[in-house]
Amino acid sequence: MSAAHALGVLGDHRAVDPLLAKLADRTEEPRVRGFAAEALTGPRERRAVPLLIAALDDPSVVVMFWATFALGELGDSPEFGALERLAQTDDAVLPGWRSVKDEAAAAIERIGA
Repeated sequence: MSAAHALGVLGDHRAVDPLLAKLADRTEEPRVRGFAAEALTGPRERRAVPLLIAALDDPSVVVMFWATFALGELGDSPEFGALERLAQTDDAVLPGWRSVKDEAAAAIERIGA
């Protein structure tokens, strides 16, 4: 988790492929995958968007929450549909943070700004 976070802070585009691989690896621990999703906001690489959208349907609230956050940071109007669905329907809460529904609404606001 710390490595994923550090790679995101660095914002180096060479980190994108390893972060995408961690996010896509469903055998990886959900917290690592969630940190990978959040870390993808550092390099601001648009090719992460399809995998982040796919992560919105993940069974783990950690992965869903951080993918939602990342889309809000990276996204534009094509992500609205998936985020609007979550903003209307998902009541899962990431302990210590907030609900996926609230994060999706915030992500939509950030994209619209």
